[in-house]
Amino acid sequence: MAAAGAARDAATATGGGAAPFTLRHLHLSLRVGFAAAGAGRLRGAARLELRCVRAGSREVVLDAHPALSVLGAWLLPPGGAGEGEGEGRELRFESRPFASYGTALHLALPEEPRPGELLVVRIDYETGEGPGVCWLSPEQTAGKQKPYMYTQGQAVLNRSFFPGFDTPAVKCTYSATVQVPEGFTAVMSATTWEKQKDNTFVFKMEHPIPSYLIALAVGDIVSAEVGPRSRVWAEPCLIEAAKKEYDGVIEEFLAVGEKLFGPYVWGRYDVLFMPPSFPFGGMENPCITFVTPCLLAGDRSLVDVIIHEISHSWFGNLVTNATWGEFWLNEGFTMYAQRRISTEVYGSAYTCLEAATGRALLRQHMDTTGEEHPLNKLRVVIEPGVNPDDTYNETPYEKGFCFVSYLAHLAGDQGKFDAFLQVGAALCWGRGVQEAVCGSRQWGCAREAVITWHGPPCPSPQAYVEQFKFQSITADDALNFFLEFFPDLKKQGVESHPGQRRTQRLGGSQPSSIQTWRAAGPASQHSESLALWLPAPGLPSQHWSYCRPICALDLGLSSAQCSQQELLVPGCKPSPGQQLGLTWEEVWDARSPTCGLGAPPAPLPTPLRRSGVRSLAQHAGLAALPARPVPGAAADEAGGRTGRAVGS
Repeated sequence: MAAAGAARDAATATGGGAAPFTLRHLHLSLRVGFAAAGAGRLRGAARLELRCVRAGSREVVLDAHPALSVLGAWLLPPGGAGEGEGEGRELRFESRPFASYGTALHLALPEEPRPGELLVVRIDYETGEGPGVCWLSPEQTAGKQKPYMYTQGQAVLNRSFFPGFDTPAVKCTYSATVQVPEGFTAVMSATTWEKQKDNTFVFKMEHPIPSYLIALAVGDIVSAEVGPRSRVWAEPCLIEAAKKEYDGVIEEFLAVGEKLFGPYVWGRYDVLFMPPSFPFGGMENPCITFVTPCLLAGDRSLVDVIIHEISHSWFGNLVTNATWGEFWLNEGFTMYAQRRISTEVYGSAYTCLEAATGRALLRQHMDTTGEEHPLNKLRVVIEPGVNPDDTYNETPYEKGFCFVSYLAHLAGDQGKFDAFLQVGAALCWGRGVQEAVCGSRQWGCAREAVITWHGPPCPSPQAYVEQFKFQSITADDALNFFLEFFPDLKKQGVESHPGQRRTQRLGGSQPSSIQTWRAAGPASQHSESLALWLPAPGLPSQHWSYCRPICALDLGLSSAQCSQQELLVPGCKPSPGQQLGLTWEEVWDARSPTCGLGAPPAPLPTPLRRSGVRSLAQHAGLAALPARPVPGAAADEAGGRTGRAVGS
């Protein structure tokens, strides 16, 4: 399955959505072997079921990597299993340079295939420690007893895991058999799995997904149920903490997500807590999200971080950016969805405080890298010398969120934009399905609203998620559909207004934002008091979410030369591994005689201290809080930095 707009992805050797072949199904047959020291080996075969979509090609080109050693390639008879070595017709193959992050594997076909013809090729290979295949020694795990391996595909790392179409423009179903050593368990991002004899695990993903979402982890892993369709996975020494922290929580978030964006199609939603050396906050692999064990705070203060990964179930996993140059289609919509869910669960005050923190992160990033930097645009040109991983910064997240918020503003109100995302599709599913999702009364209101905006539903208008589910799309696909859904905006020529053209919005440096953070007032009051008028006894800081102490610490640094001890408010200091680590480390360094690696202390830029803004309350348009300032406060001489919540 190729992209809706058949986009050409410059980050893949295959041609992406414009390739002469489309991938229908991928099967991996793997054997995992750990080494006594260092990286282990992954050996097996990749079987690709291809369909020719354009005549004129006598070769199949796949993405690969120098870490991946190809042992042989075969053209199999249609319908052949092809599990054994030497079956089928052997193919000549050659690995050629492509980019700094991969190579191109060329398979020569014996004859030119006809359009519509099905081909099955098998590549036998082995791989060790590539950028997408990580091997951990026992010392790098929580239990310290057994080694561990996992894969990380985003953005273009899975080409070191298996040869294939490593581009988000191409989606396919996949299956896998994974043989592991005795005493180990394998998990994958699959809708079904079972353990067979000889320590072999069988997986199947029945929905088409891009290659970067195919993930594998092998280790001393056990599980515990935490909801009707969720379980947590972790090493035995962490499983009780994981169960206690997330029991009943995930289902609440999933239910709200379904109410807002439609049915959760992936079956189960499991969470795998990785070893402490896992270097990412989280990865939204479908059916099983990989996350850092830092989320096990012990007091459920970080459970809301899972909302972001759950939101990817609709935006990113179901509807996917066709190229990494428009990464904001994944992350901007996901940030918007995350904040819609958090508003339903925690209220608008919490969401606005968290969003203001994110906007501050974006401001800091822009100040550090320069607003005109090519990677700070929503539409990034992936050209030679640009690694798609470089697009990972605050821009697709927070600037993308601002742009999606701008679209919601154009829609007129929250209800209409909610309908654009999901409710319109309710008329296509039928009343029974939608009533099961969000109730009879809500379905009736949605139906009446859609008829009011679009006329009688014949044919029924489909919403964004329903229109593009299981597809990869471009920004033009999304924006053209938005204008079709709201024809009045198209008639008004909204894109022809000065500064409103999509090329300016997607290629400009400034975020599109109409958000105001007034609702953050109730959530930010205590943070403001703590940061600007320390010490402030009696504040209920022990029950804060992570956003509040981050806000307090950042403002404490930016607004006053507070001593380290003044910032050590009881109940506010984070426990080991919590998200506040980066910000707290800055508090420690900024107030010590030397900073970091022995450098003299220096003011740090603060994103909230600009244009005369001295406090988050003022930033949000709230009245200043009357209280006693800290002696020696010098807002213009100290800075701070706000840390992003972990999560991808």
